Amino acid sequence: MSTWLTVLFVTILLNLFPLKLEKRKKFILPISFIILFVFLAIRYDYGVDYLTYQRIFYSPELYSRGFGSEPLFWWFFFLFKHYYQFVIAQTFLICGTYFYFVTKYVSPKYYFFFFFVFMCYPGMMFTTIAAMRSSIAVVVFLWGTELFFLQRNKPLLYVVSIFAASLCHLSAIHLLLIPLAYNFLDKMSPKIWAFIIFAGLLVSMTLITQMVGNALDYFSEDTLGDYSKYIGGKFNESSSSYAILRLFVIVPGFYIYRVFIYGHNKNTIAYKISTIAIVYFTINSFGLDFQSRFAVLMFLFVILSISYMFDTKYNMFKKLAISAFVFYVVWYDYIMFVRLKTMIGMQGNFLFYQTIFDLPQLP
Repeated sequence: MSTWLTVLFVTILLNLFPLKLEKRKKFILPISFIILFVFLAIRYDYGVDYLTYQRIFYSPELYSRGFGSEPLFWWFFFLFKHYYQFVIAQTFLICGTYFYFVTKYVSPKYYFFFFFVFMCYPGMMFTTIAAMRSSIAVVVFLWGTELFFLQRNKPLLYVVSIFAASLCHLSAIHLLLIPLAYNFLDKMSPKIWAFIIFAGLLVSMTLITQMVGNALDYFSEDTLGDYSKYIGGKFNESSSSYAILRLFVIVPGFYIYRVFIYGHNKNTIAYKISTIAIVYFTINSFGLDFQSRFAVLMFLFVILSISYMFDTKYNMFKKLAISAFVFYVVWYDYIMFVRLKTMIGMQGNFLFYQTIFDLPQLP
């Protein structure tokens, strides 16, 4: 944990250093990402599934199973001779992609904010390094979004890119909600969206979602195979405490909807980025972000939307929205580490950092 805290504070403080914004963009941001890359690239057994994928990598039985339902990931996975090479390549793709998006869409004034959220929010860094398939799906999805949604409006190619991301992790298929939402959110008033959100919170605070999850547990294992565990009750964050916590992220969501979406030009970058953020907020309000599978895919756009919020007209609503979001991130991070302290089997996955150079030979 001390290593994680060191990287967190170093990357934040570097980007708060009083330099001209152009120098911060040219020198400080690349240095910060290099630090982040090294920290994640040489990790060993840091992340829940690190050893699981290591065993799969060296398991001859896996080859006989074929590529399954996610051929694009498995093709990339087996390109490498050693497992540590895959981890380094995975980290390079993630850090390189995020570096591109932060450089292009975040003002140098707010680089520190990206590192704060990325390092602290469990659905970002911690899920990214644990969910190997989802992390590669993120890379495919983000580049598809950049090429066919943000820079050019190519809906068919964008849908194809989402299907490509689902070939890395099947959960990415739900991203098809984004092009659908893009076409009608500007016509839906913030009050209607707020009603949907609060209805979702109400549902997630009751036994309804848990009952659905338990029902899915009953029949989904045979029909969905490995994916049944993502939709069953045991991974459902539908308790009242989580629902109350999600209230704090609704405030910035409502602000983003009102300022960047409703009645605004659909062809602007702010509208498109905010659309993805709103889709995530909506899914999250219903307590359906199982194991942060949607956060790891879409939360970057939440960060981008919040960074745009900083430059809007200052008022009490804006102050409240930013404060609520920061509280949400910090409190969620605190909950994660408190839970880890009581989960003996998972403590080593995140509380204790070690590198591949601590081993007698590279994995």
